[in-house]
Amino acid sequence: RDVTGVQTCALPIFTGGQTVTGGAIFTAGKAEISGVEVEGTIRPVKGLTLAANYSFTYAKYKEYNLTNNGLNPAQDCSGQYIPTNNGYNLSSPVENLSCLPLQYTPKNQASFTARYLLPMEVAGGNLDGSLTYSWTDKQYASSYEVESAEPNVWLGSFGLLSANLDWSWALSDKSSVDLRFFGTNLTDRKYRI
Repeated sequence: RDVTGVQTCALPIFTGGQTVTGGAIFTAGKAEISGVEVEGTIRPVKGLTLAANYSFTYAKYKEYNLTNNGLNPAQDCSGQYIPTNNGYNLSSPVENLSCLPLQYTPKNQASFTARYLLPMEVAGGNLDGSLTYSWTDKQYASSYEVESAEPNVWLGSFGLLSANLDWSWALSDKSSVDLRFFGTNLTDRKYRI
């Protein structure tokens, strides 16, 4: 699918001879974005549910031109350094950034969940436990810098393990009390965001 008017953000901004700290949202141009997502669920035995999903995203800028309003010349996709506009240059130097991957758009993502539902006949309600492993592919973290100009611009892929334990209608079938315990990132995985 072709998308026009793709918005992205960048900082810092340099306007009228002053540096302004903050973010700016600007229209990057045109991009092509497509993908596929597949999900599957099976129940091999009573109470047990296994679910998995996978998604693939193809995302590429078709056109991404940005006026260099920064303090320093900036490298674009041609490898050239584009002079700064810095608020005084009326020629509005433009960077071609169409080679950049779309910011924070992983190509691949997947997850797997095992869930077990146990009726609690003596205590009442249902006990529902699940364990989920989710994985995210590497991601490009900059919206306006080429890889050669910004070291460590790629955020590495990572996987997280999470768990849930729910006790619905706790203590009796007529109870309006539900209890939930959950944990995310159980393996204490450290990753950059």
